[in-house]
Amino acid sequence: MKNILLFLLCLFVGSASLFAQRNCSTMDVLARNILKHPDIPARMEAVEEHTKKYLESTNARKANEVITIPVVVHIVYNDSTENISDAQILTQIEVLNEDFRLTNTDADDVWSQAADVEIEFCLASFDPDGNPTNAITRTTTSLSTFDLYDTMKFNSTGGKDAWPTGDYLNIWVCKLDNLLGYAQFPNGGRPETDGVVIDYRAMGKMGTAAAPFDLGRTATHEVGHWLNLFHIWGDGGCDIDDKVADTPLSDAENLGCAIGHVSCGTVDMVQNYMDYSDDLCMNLFTQGQKNRMRSMFDPGAPRSSLLYSTACGGGIIATCSDGVLNQGETGIDCGGPCTACPSECNDIEVNISIVFDTYPQEIRWQITNSDGTYFALSDSYSDQPPSSILNNTVCLPAGCYDFTLFDSYGDGLCCNEGSGSYSVTSDGILLASGDSFTSSETTNFCLVGATPTCFDGIHNQDETGVDCGGVCTTPCGPEEIALSLKVLLQGPAEKVGDLWKMKDDLRSQNLIPTTEPYTQLQGFNHIESGGETVKNTALNSTGDEAIIDWVFIELRESTNFNVIATKAALLKRDGKIISEDGTTLPTFLVEDGSYYVSIRHRNHLGVMTQDPIIFSSGNISEFDFTSISQQTYGTNARIDIGGSMAMWAGNADGGNYVVFQGGNNDVNTIIFEVLSASDNVSNSSNYVYTNYNIGDINLNGDSVYQGNDTDTNIIFFNILSHPANTNSSLNFIIQEQLP
Repeated sequence: MKNILLFLLCLFVGSASLFAQRNCSTMDVLARNILKHPDIPARMEAVEEHTKKYLESTNARKANEVITIPVVVHIVYNDSTENISDAQILTQIEVLNEDFRLTNTDADDVWSQAADVEIEFCLASFDPDGNPTNAITRTTTSLSTFDLYDTMKFNSTGGKDAWPTGDYLNIWVCKLDNLLGYAQFPNGGRPETDGVVIDYRAMGKMGTAAAPFDLGRTATHEVGHWLNLFHIWGDGGCDIDDKVADTPLSDAENLGCAIGHVSCGTVDMVQNYMDYSDDLCMNLFTQGQKNRMRSMFDPGAPRSSLLYSTACGGGIIATCSDGVLNQGETGIDCGGPCTACPSECNDIEVNISIVFDTYPQEIRWQITNSDGTYFALSDSYSDQPPSSILNNTVCLPAGCYDFTLFDSYGDGLCCNEGSGSYSVTSDGILLASGDSFTSSETTNFCLVGATPTCFDGIHNQDETGVDCGGVCTTPCGPEEIALSLKVLLQGPAEKVGDLWKMKDDLRSQNLIPTTEPYTQLQGFNHIESGGETVKNTALNSTGDEAIIDWVFIELRESTNFNVIATKAALLKRDGKIISEDGTTLPTFLVEDGSYYVSIRHRNHLGVMTQDPIIFSSGNISEFDFTSISQQTYGTNARIDIGGSMAMWAGNADGGNYVVFQGGNNDVNTIIFEVLSASDNVSNSSNYVYTNYNIGDINLNGDSVYQGNDTDTNIIFFNILSHPANTNSSLNFIIQEQLP
């Protein structure tokens, strides 16, 4: 994530006139998009992981297979000069094809790593409705100029709506305000703004194209960004790279044609299309840049859907024997325009159900075996209505498979753009399911015929585990057993209607650490755990699904209370505890048996079940610590907050007690935090210290010693109101009820 964020250091390069020097605003647009969609860095990091795997693989698309990208050009003009000709647009397509195929006449042998990217571009032959087109739209506008806020991309703001971005590269041409162009990175924004923007004076190599940017290299540069290339200098100094191994390090952009310029100890590759050189000076992409761009078309990558586009009359043509669920088929290669699907499945019927979010066109799936052989796969669902439900049935022979669901934008089915989900079942048995993920999610499942065996990968017969126990000779070892827990923290607890919930102030202020905090705190000893890190977009959820903080779960032996397993997990606003992926229940690898379960928190007193609870393979163990009827270990281990039970707040010093005054009191921790805050230069005890603090007892993001809404008052009132403090003594100590 850090590497992605470093690229946001790119700044505008000032100039007296538009054509004094190259100025690309792609990084500025990315920074703006991140402010609107804070999950973009995580999605772009997922693209980087996909790219890394692609580069390490032997994918077929690394071979001599030319990829063709359908293009639509949207001319948005205020006067006739900006309404450039078809001929000028055709010269730009010609330049893109020459530059990406290394057939440009100015190519030379200065850099041996210069490469034919094997990507071509065509003006689309068919529009989104299947009608013939020249793929050039023309829109008059009342706006005299456009900036980097994407207004040229929408009819409603004086521009032109994009054609489906999963099927076309959209290029908008208009008059820009002191910039040549910009692009949207893969997963760097929403689909409706995806594409490239070029100033009308830098488009193609005739007509309005003006020197020194009159050879069409601005579009080459911006399409490079659109295919996930960064500026060759990495938008930083010598310690920042462009993520491509065969481009030399550089400390800054090169302007004009500074051939031979040396920085970072090597000669700069000023001829590279991703530098800031003039058009006449540029002439190459490298082999490393080629591999990086082509990785965007790997299955599941953000640009892969373009391979199936027939907008140029080509693409991967849908047929009734291509093994892909497409062209309106109701089953793989059957139904719709193909022969009717058989009424009976002679193998094993598998049902795939998808509840789409707002963008079905981002979703596709595949079923493969361990060798990577495809048994079934779908096209992207560009014709499916938003938030609709789709059910598919496939027929598979007995065996083990991987079901993979892809999201080309990298935000899964839930919960940024709707509440989608998916499930895979067979004969009523759930094989795979999910909702929140990034670019893809893979689940392995096995199908067996009529006769179960001890090696079919299924928990069946009278087995006590998967292929073990019962009739199978192999004994069962420990298995992952899920734990469903609910708990309330007193500090952030609030009554919402008739229900008790917790405030999510820490999450809303981006204060919750992405990695669990307990490894850094005394008294929390990890066993077979530690370092749990938030996955997917768990911290982006709101409402009852919002995460309010981390908690620490312990399993203890039923005979002597010894802790045998721990796990840091996330606590939701409604009190439910989930694992770090933000969706599934926490699991423990333990033998079947009975165990005590305790929940601890960094500034609340821990609680534990009164009796051991049963852990059994294939079952979910449950306990509700908020329920008055469910008993906990010890006396007054929880505070009654009015119909629900909560963990006592105030354990600020990390001990196993809450103390208001006297030795080792928790108030001192709060005042020490406040006085030692780096910005509290006057050492004021009234200072409000905002951070992820141990002294922030009510979890509102602030440590407050005195003034309004103080954390010390919570400790004060807990001491005075404790049922065992019959004398209302301020020296009373609330002891944690853990053995």
